[in-house]
Formats: sequence, C-alpha cells, structure tokens
Amino acid sequence: MHILRLRISGFRGVQEADIRLAEQSVLVGPNGCGKSTLIDAISLALGRTRMVRPLTEHDFTGSDPAAAARIKIIVTVAGFASDDSAEHDTWFRADGAVPKWFGKDGQEYAEPGVGRKLCANVGFCARFDRDELEVVSVRYFHDDDDATDPFDDGSGLVHVPPRLLNDLGFFVLPARRDWDAVASFNSDLFRRTVSNLAGIPADEILVQRDALRNPAVKIEASGKLATLVTGLNGRLARLAPNAPEFQLRVTAGDSEAVLQSLLPHYASAGGPSLPAARHGSGLVALQSLLLLLEVGRIRQTKGLPFILALEEPELHLSPGIHGRLVAEAVATSDQVICTTHSPDVARVFEATSVLIVTNEAGHLVARPFLAQPLTSTACNNERKLYLQNRARVVSALMHSFVLIPEGRFDTEWLTRLADVADPHTTRTSPFSAVFGVIPTENAAVAFTAERLTPLRSRIVAMVDGDTAGDAYVTQLKAKTPPPSLIIQLPDGWTIEDAVLWMLEPGGAALVVALSDALPGFVFASLDALRDLLKTSNNRGTNTVGLKEDVLAHDAIAAALDGNPACRERVVTFCEALVSAATGANHSQISPDVPRSTAAVRVVRFTP
Repeated sequence: MHILRLRISGFRGVQEADIRLAEQSVLVGPNGCGKSTLIDAISLALGRTRMVRPLTEHDFTGSDPAAAARIKIIVTVAGFASDDSAEHDTWFRADGAVPKWFGKDGQEYAEPGVGRKLCANVGFCARFDRDELEVVSVRYFHDDDDATDPFDDGSGLVHVPPRLLNDLGFFVLPARRDWDAVASFNSDLFRRTVSNLAGIPADEILVQRDALRNPAVKIEASGKLATLVTGLNGRLARLAPNAPEFQLRVTAGDSEAVLQSLLPHYASAGGPSLPAARHGSGLVALQSLLLLLEVGRIRQTKGLPFILALEEPELHLSPGIHGRLVAEAVATSDQVICTTHSPDVARVFEATSVLIVTNEAGHLVARPFLAQPLTSTACNNERKLYLQNRARVVSALMHSFVLIPEGRFDTEWLTRLADVADPHTTRTSPFSAVFGVIPTENAAVAFTAERLTPLRSRIVAMVDGDTAGDAYVTQLKAKTPPPSLIIQLPDGWTIEDAVLWMLEPGGAALVVALSDALPGFVFASLDALRDLLKTSNNRGTNTVGLKEDVLAHDAIAAALDGNPACRERVVTFCEALVSAATGANHSQISPDVPRSTAAVRVVRFTP
C-alpha cells in the first residue's frame, strides 16, 4: 500500500496544498518551503499517537486561529490487492472508509471504472478551543461528497481505528532525533521493532528484575554508608515500630523500570563497552535508519505494508553511504517519502520521483522534476539536463533563485567569481546563498528555461550582450511561462569581457603575475588575455586558447582575490546580480524598459 495524494489546508505556512506522491518520492526545495510540514502532516493523519507532538496556535496558519479556523489534512491511501472494496472489509464497511476510485485523470470517483484504483481517504482535522486554550483534533474517514465540519454535532464522522493505522505501517525517521533513546526501550520505534520481531525478552527481564531487587552487593551495607543507614533505620523504628527498612536499589524494582534502564552500548574489538552517547554522531545516527530498515524487512516477510518517511537522511552520515542506505530503504519499503538537501540523496531516486517543492504565499505545490521517463529519442540537451547534470541541477533548484546562464563556461566562471565575492559581500546576501546556478550546455539557455520555469518561480536567465544574446532574450520572452528576470551583459560583452573588467584595476602588474601563473601562453595585455579566454583549443587549425582551461580560470580567480581593487569589482558584479533578482536598486543594474513585459523583467549590467 502507499500514499497516493496529500491535501492540506491551514497548517503552519501552508494555506493550501494538493500534491501527488509516487511510490518513491524525494522532496527538494529551498529552506522553509514546507518539506518537513508535508511529513508532519502525514504523521498527524496516519502516525501513532506517540509520533505526534501536541499542536499549538502556531500550527495554524497565521498563529492566531479564530474559532472557525481549521487545520485539515486528507491522505489518500491506495495500493489495495484488488479494486473491489467488498474484498477489503477491514477498511470498507459501515463503520469504515468510504470507497473511492482514483482515475488516471487525477480525479476521485464514487464508482469503479476502467483504469481506476480503489482508494480510501483518511482525514485529520484540528481546531483551537479559545475557552480551554487547547487544540482539539480528530482523525476520521473523509468523504469529499460530505462537506460537513467534522466538529459539528451532526457530522456523523467515523473515527479511524488505531489498529488499522498500525497495520498500514507508516514510520518516520525525523530530522530531530533523540540519539540516546534510539536503540532503547525508551524509544517507541525500538519497542515496535522488538514487538514485530519476536516480542520482549520477558524471562530475561524478570531475572534481571529479581537480581536487582536482591543484589549480591548491597550498597546501603557498605562501610561508608552503614552508620548513616543504621541511624536512619533506628529513628524510623522508634517513630513507627513496623516501619520498613531503608534500602538503595539501582531501579524501581519492577520490569518496566528494568526496561527503561537498559541503555545502548557499543564495543570495539578489544575495547571497552561504551554507551551510545559517548560515540560519534555518525555511528549513533545509523541506529534509527537501521532499525527502520529492520522493521521494514520484518513486515515484508509477514506480507504487511511498510511506508517510510525519511527526513534529511544525510544528517550525520558520510556521503559514501547515502546512496546505499537510501537504495536499501527503497528496496525494503512499499513507499519511501524522503526530504533532502543533498543532491547525492536525490540522485538515488529516478528523475520522475524528484518533486520540486515551492510555496508561494502559502500555496504549496510539488511538481515532478521530470514528468515522464526519457526515451531513446531524447535529445542531447534533455539527457544532459535530466541525467548527466541532474545532481547539479537539483542542487540549484534548492536555492531561493535559480540562475540559468547562457553557456557552460558562464556557469564555471560564476562559480569561481562567487567563491571570491561571497566572503566580502556586505551590501546584499552572498551570491551562493541566493542563486543556484544551472550548468547550461550547448548555449541551451532557452531550452533549459522552458523546462524549469514550469517547476517553480524565481527563474533568472543571464545572456551575453551580443547578437546571439539579443536572440535569446526574444526566445525567452516567448516561453510560457517565461523566466521572471533576464539579465543581459553590456553590448558586445560575454562573460570573458566581464572578467576583463574585473582584472583591469590590476593593470600591468597583473599581466606579469598572470604570465608567470600561465606558462606557455603569451599575452602582452589584459585585452590579449581576454581574447585567449574567448578562444577554444582547436588542433585542426592549431588554435590555442584558454576557454576550456579550468586551471587557467582558477589562476585568474586567485589573482582577482589577491588584488583588493579587482576583488571589489567581483563583489560589485555579484552583488549587482543579486540585487537584480531580489528587486533591489543597484547602480550597475539598468532596467531595459522597452523589452520588459508584465511577465518578465529585462535588465542590463552596466559597468
């Protein structure tokens, strides 16, 4: 079984959301867009009571809920063995879920039909009681055909039996973890794992309980305490002849106290056994995921569903095992729903399973990075965008703004310039904190923008100031939707001209320094160096250039960073791009009013 659809209204920063989830989904997007809110919403609807923390006013959109305000979450569950509701009486009966059928068109129907899949809707609703100052919530079987408020006396809602949700098997690896309790009986996850496997080792626990009740070495009888304990017992006996004797025991003396006292330890070969809290967080972090994978394996062998939500599985785990652990989770689970800030984690999933999450004024959407799998007829630009460069593209989509430069070497230069500028940026946010830069291939700026603008807003294109750049501006404006902003370099400029402008304050001294840093290349001026940077190597014509020479680019970036006047121009350039994107004024950014439209702004960088 799996979660097919999630609808949310009035929950935290999400006023409205209606998203489709695949059997394997990874949610990526900028910080604060609502990825964790989606996981918490599913937990409220499907999770066990101990998984859900108490709600407060802050969980309502706006943090000041009126009496009529509601948090409403509807989770659509599908994946039944057959599409005949009569064959699933644990779910569909008079006091159960209302049978619905989900069509290929994304709509729910009250009757079965060709291509329709049986599904059930589990709802969660909460309101704030302004008299008792507490949040009241209910879990129920939702019916879209019944618009009654679940809290109305005549709503006739049907509560969801906890046992049914336990059978559904929704588990969460949260980003916030109580490390010491992960592999102990203080952890609900650990208890459930033990219960699913073979049950609590009751006989051994009772033996430990009895041994702790009557220890071979009685602490209160030690020489250092004997006088104190004897005096205390004597006073008790004088005041109450039948008073019990004072004793000291390691636990409360019952089986639950023994369970609560068991703490996870790890021992290296030949080394002492140390509690988990004394180990590094990397080892400890593995406990949660490994326990969940074991739960999944056990449920799999029993034929029970297992739905796993992973919040940022990359936390405290070395990059080398990200892919392996996530791949194992996918193999163990009926469904994996993962949030991440790691491109390495995201690329473990198919491109069609990557959902780009955006939140515009409370309206949250999650769109697939790639709607349909690529076929053998996919063009080279598609293969590079969705396959070869997928990790870098997904990483860029996690930023507040996405910058699509005209070509691949524009991307490389922007990355190096940002490394120089970011530590010295004071008038705006650092370039790298604002922009994710797409590795555009083959000057496919219009193609790339056309693929990415439907996924999210705040897409920015940057083109050269030559004739080709003018043509790209026209093409970009014609896209539906177009990028929100097009930045064009000055007339006739490419990115190499911008680099020359940054080098100019260094003058002749910089020419000498760079000549030493670039042996084998002869240039008598910065203009000549610029020409080399624009020239590609071509053995057929014996043409020698530096356009593709990343070592030369690194040397030039180091020279820019080492000269304060040059570095200031790098900072100015990067701050100008950030200001253009955020809508702030900057002396080096000029609006191109004649070519701007209501849908897209066109601006020029002016040195």
